[in-house]
Amino acid sequence: MAFWGRKKIKVVYFDVGGVLINCDLERYIPICCAIFRTTPESLMREMNLRVPSLECGNINSRTFWRQIGESLWRNGEGTLADDVEFHDLWRNLMESTLSINEDVVKLCYIMSQSGIRVGILSNAIAEHADLLRERGIYAPFAPCLVSCEVGIRKPDEQIFRLAAEKAQVKPSECLFIDDIENNVIAAENVGMQGYVFTNAQALAEELLRRELLKA
Repeated sequence: MAFWGRKKIKVVYFDVGGVLINCDLERYIPICCAIFRTTPESLMREMNLRVPSLECGNINSRTFWRQIGESLWRNGEGTLADDVEFHDLWRNLMESTLSINEDVVKLCYIMSQSGIRVGILSNAIAEHADLLRERGIYAPFAPCLVSCEVGIRKPDEQIFRLAAEKAQVKPSECLFIDDIENNVIAAENVGMQGYVFTNAQALAEELLRRELLKA
């Protein structure tokens, strides 16, 4: 991927999950299969249909789980479940397995202190956004675009245009960092520069090459 150096980059946008933090949200699969008395395949089919609406804030978690249970029940693939069984499920899953990628966060602070703006561009549900804000994960970042709060999710190209607009810069003046290649490609399609995250050391080397960090 081509780059143009520090003079062109004014804002570096970071994804959160898999970049700034790690957590094991996949633990919901056996938990929810037991609650609904269904199979992982049936559960994932129903979830995948509704996750975009949940991450865009169009439905809340209570509606999300109710719709899944009703669909499984209608299809003869599971049972209905009481709302109480899902109370704080998403929050507890993240909170119990959350770890911060301190090396990446340190890079963000270094860039910020040298005059490079750092922002967040993340797909997240409301419970997770609330928890991360409480933990101060979002604090160093501005602008901070979270899908459930802006009503758009990656890889919709509109969220990348909105990110540039919020930062009051051109898309070409933004670098977007994500661990999912399709999201990076979508950012590049609107003119942003992109980088697929693998680990903190490789990212530091890339930022040095782009003159966004000093050796």
